[in-house]
Amino acid sequence: MGGVGKSTLALHYAHTYRNDYTVVWWINATSPSRIDAALADLAVHLHPTLATTTRPDQRTIWATSWLQWHPGWLLIYDNVEEPHHLLGYLGALTGGHHLATSRKAAGWHNVAPSLTLGLLAPQAAADLLCGRAFEGQAPTDRQRHDAEALAADLGYLPLALEQAGAYLRHSGGAVAGYRDSLGLRLDQAAEGSDPQRTIARIWDVTFQAIADRSELAVTVLHTLAWLDPNGFPSTLLAPLTTHSMDLEGALGLLNAYSMVAFDGAAVTVHRLVQMVLRTDPRGRGTAEQVLVHAVYPEGRQHDPQDAQLRVLLPHVFALAAATPPGSHSAVQIQLYTDAAEHLNQQGEGGRALPLHQAVLAHRELVLGTAHADTIASRDAVAVSCRSTDLPRATALLEENLRLRESLLGPMDPATVVNRRNIGTVYRDAGDLQRAVPLLETALEQCMEVLGPADTYTLFSWADLALAYQFAGRIRTAIEMFEINLTQRIMLLGEFHMDTLGSCQYLASAYLQAGNLSAAREFFERTLAGCEHSLGATHWATLTSRDNLAVVHQQAGDPRQAIALLHINVARREEAAGAAHPSTLISRMLLALCYEEAGDVLQTVQLLDTALTDYEQTLGEADHQTIIARGYLAGACYRAGDLSRAVQLYEANFDASVKTLGRRSDEAVTSEINLIAARLSLADSRRPLRRLLGLFRRGRGRR
Repeated sequence: MGGVGKSTLALHYAHTYRNDYTVVWWINATSPSRIDAALADLAVHLHPTLATTTRPDQRTIWATSWLQWHPGWLLIYDNVEEPHHLLGYLGALTGGHHLATSRKAAGWHNVAPSLTLGLLAPQAAADLLCGRAFEGQAPTDRQRHDAEALAADLGYLPLALEQAGAYLRHSGGAVAGYRDSLGLRLDQAAEGSDPQRTIARIWDVTFQAIADRSELAVTVLHTLAWLDPNGFPSTLLAPLTTHSMDLEGALGLLNAYSMVAFDGAAVTVHRLVQMVLRTDPRGRGTAEQVLVHAVYPEGRQHDPQDAQLRVLLPHVFALAAATPPGSHSAVQIQLYTDAAEHLNQQGEGGRALPLHQAVLAHRELVLGTAHADTIASRDAVAVSCRSTDLPRATALLEENLRLRESLLGPMDPATVVNRRNIGTVYRDAGDLQRAVPLLETALEQCMEVLGPADTYTLFSWADLALAYQFAGRIRTAIEMFEINLTQRIMLLGEFHMDTLGSCQYLASAYLQAGNLSAAREFFERTLAGCEHSLGATHWATLTSRDNLAVVHQQAGDPRQAIALLHINVARREEAAGAAHPSTLISRMLLALCYEEAGDVLQTVQLLDTALTDYEQTLGEADHQTIIARGYLAGACYRAGDLSRAVQLYEANFDASVKTLGRRSDEAVTSEINLIAARLSLADSRRPLRRLLGLFRRGRGRR
């Protein structure tokens, strides 16, 4: 229940046991993106130079790695909306304590043990009210009696008791008089939950007392109702008044009445108070005003301040989520657009989806569904939701294609690009029957409308070649990638990112075709170009080195592959941490190369480390963990450690059955491997009939 004291209890725990932890970090956990952002902030807190040298997603990875290597911390996830959102973090971070608060009672049985917080007991509620109202002085019998009655009227809700006590202390009024002024008969027909009605009932008296003292305080409170509740820099409220002392006085007054929490730098407000305040829309405009003034200090005609925008993103999201449809102003839409563009530049385009949706809804209402700006917004929504909701992304792009064909014609550049985008969505979804014709048409039209040297034409060429490769038309794909690479070298130069991408595509196609010599040549060119243009630790450089190592391994040169992979493992650990998925992949490749080179001991050691990291990062039953455990079991089997091989195969069988089902390929393969290992260990033929039966079903050992 809102207002029952969940966050207060978590905060009390953190303060009580703060010396027992190496780090205590508070996380706004309303969504996975908010959790990732909080971890990125932790990285900057621990290593301030990361703020200017890394992207937010890299800082999140850095913080996760740091927590994995430094046990003894406490992470507090406040206001979790969906319990399953925590699973990945709980699986990856096992060296400390996790504490979560949530209004959601269901869904915790597979996540963590939970404790339901009820309302305060009558005596405890009266104690809280008296403690706040009388500032530690013992109440008289009459005051205690009236406090018990008032606590009952307020439903024993801690937030309501806190605010009522703050009013009584600040006003010096009698408890009985306060009860009379509230008019505490519950209107059962009133809208909202019981906590909302309780807060609303005490609201009128408190609000009137504040309004009598400071109209500015009322304005501030209504403004904060539309922003993120987890802390707003108080200095950014300056546009609401011409005198800073007046603002400090207004915030102090609100703090005294427990309507906000103000520490001199940031101001927070309870979500339940916000819900009551939002029934009055007057603060929405001032909330917009303070955000716009902070992001565009020189006026809206200038570029936004990226550093300030980054800090205020939670409040931009809150304004977008809380503002009713049709109520967005032109300046709000500009703010959402700039915030979304900022996220795109930071590599966090998926997070921008709510902002793009708000812009799209506004433009559909104001400009109509067929306006060029509306169509562009629909494109932006499709791009943002492509990785999470492919059907919706496809539907939006198809709607835009119909509109563009109708309004602009089938050969307009925007229509052609739209058709290419739909083709890539179908291709990435594996629907090649739809993808290939669309991409063929898009390329023909790009050549005709834009010319062979246009950027979109070159992209369309590569998109179609990749679709051919996925469809098994490998020779055609190679011919197209060769032409694409030649064109990009001529137009962009050898070291341009798009050129390096074409080189990588061509190398991968040669590798799939079995032409290892050509694949090695182009992977070497890609690696050299990436090191020259992007640096030694860029993800593209590291990926190119992994690919080159795979070619050497397949060509029967494991020693050269080992040398390359040792470099990559070290650089990935430095850049992303030992437990990052890319580091684990490089380490797994290195182990397999050692096995091919005949170094069984080194193979087992590397696979053992990789399995531990997979278990800690993804959990013991994750598909990738099962694969890593299977590799380690096989290496132990071949090394003669049959006892451990049996243990690992048993663990894989149990995990496969639990996660994928008894008849899944993974479960059957694990059982075959387990029986074979037991046969070797026991030198017994008893399980042989079961093993033969499994082989007859068409499965064999991997």
